[in-house]
Amino acid sequence: MKSLEKNLSLINEWQKNVFVFLLDVYGMRPAPPVDDLLGRTLEYSDAYGDKRDATFFDKDGNLIYPDLSFYTREMFKLQSTSEFNVFHGTRLTWQQTVKLTAYNRALATFDKDSYEMADRYITTRSGHGTGKTSSSVIISQHFLISFFGSQIGVTANTEDQLRDIFMKEFSIWKRKMHPELAGNLVELDDFIRIRNEKDWFLRARVARPERPEALAGLHSPYVLLIIDEASSVHSKVFETMKGSLTSSNYIVIYDGNPTRAEGEFYESHKKGSSFTKLHFNSRHSPIVRKNFIKKMEDDYGADSDEV
Repeated sequence: MKSLEKNLSLINEWQKNVFVFLLDVYGMRPAPPVDDLLGRTLEYSDAYGDKRDATFFDKDGNLIYPDLSFYTREMFKLQSTSEFNVFHGTRLTWQQTVKLTAYNRALATFDKDSYEMADRYITTRSGHGTGKTSSSVIISQHFLISFFGSQIGVTANTEDQLRDIFMKEFSIWKRKMHPELAGNLVELDDFIRIRNEKDWFLRARVARPERPEALAGLHSPYVLLIIDEASSVHSKVFETMKGSLTSSNYIVIYDGNPTRAEGEFYESHKKGSSFTKLHFNSRHSPIVRKNFIKKMEDDYGADSDEV
């Protein structure tokens, strides 16, 4: 990657912080916190009535509370559907900001002898339209560009989900890049390779019980695995996936709607699992229209996990 080798200090900054990459490459920033929460320690009562205190954002607006599931729409500015338009595409939603913060925490474990396993495993159950695919695409582009020789495996339960949604979204975000940077990403049939590099790539393959090796065969110091619509992916695929986690620096991301009360994705959201657990409701997303939510409620019911 000729253009990047000229500025290794920039790459070093990107490796540490996806939000620096976000600003440099797409001209975007995370969702802004409410002013009253910046650097402030707040007191609250826990489920047992005991008084506790917590700081949710530092003075620069970074999310610093350990449990990311604690964050809500009300902690961020201008997150209603009507208000969010003022950003004109220059800000992430609050839900995307939380997910990318989880990814940043995973990056912070790289090359460490000791770390919390949950920092490396991120599972997101979400209603439709919350931007979970676009945030995973941002993560994949950051990882592929920032870590030399990295390998990424992406899978989903259907060809439509993988090619018509994830890979299409990848192309959309690639077009937001500077042409010189985007030119290093060569899109092939089921691969996106770094130009002139054989073993530096993103590979996208459908996961099927008869073809569980969709996430196998990745051998690099830096490995990222993304399982889209993870609730519908067969258990054999997850079993095979574990063979790709032999590198010192890896991250695993599950995305999906909790459509089944069993399986790997369901288990990942249980209390005590070694995952960072995120849950995003479509009703709380500033990019989901009310008429879409109404249709989903009519189709699946107001209490459905599809919403």
